[in-house]
Amino acid sequence: MDGILLQDRLPLPEEWEELRRTTNWGDRTTDEYRIALQGTLFGVCALDGQKIVAMARVVGDGALCFQIQDVIVDPSYQGKGIGTMVIEHLLEAIQTSALPNSSVYLFASKGKEAFYRRFGFLDRPCEDCGPGMALCAANIIYPNRCK
Repeated sequence: MDGILLQDRLPLPEEWEELRRTTNWGDRTTDEYRIALQGTLFGVCALDGQKIVAMARVVGDGALCFQIQDVIVDPSYQGKGIGTMVIEHLLEAIQTSALPNSSVYLFASKGKEAFYRRFGFLDRPCEDCGPGMALCAANIIYPNRCK
């Protein structure tokens, strides 16, 4: 997209917070963002001038397992190919450090599954894989909070 610049970097906690706010993903504290960013392998930010309009990050072991997290595009910039640019950029970065037979995972937001299928992500269960599963961390402390 014209005028959008991708940068290989993690967002500042304040930038991440603002993007989450635009999509109603809920708030976290600045310290929570800082802690999460410390455990991140790498990320990408999309900028329109000085304004961050999209981000995504990758967590994992840096060799065999990679998980794409927090793919966020400001709603006023959605539908313009920025999310595609971000995912393609992250997948290229993963290829540079992934060992043979590595895995890349993500949890798609409801309704966004078709977007990720375009990049080769498969719904689980599939012919070769069991169902994808998740444990809501809140359930460890507060049973039955997440359903």
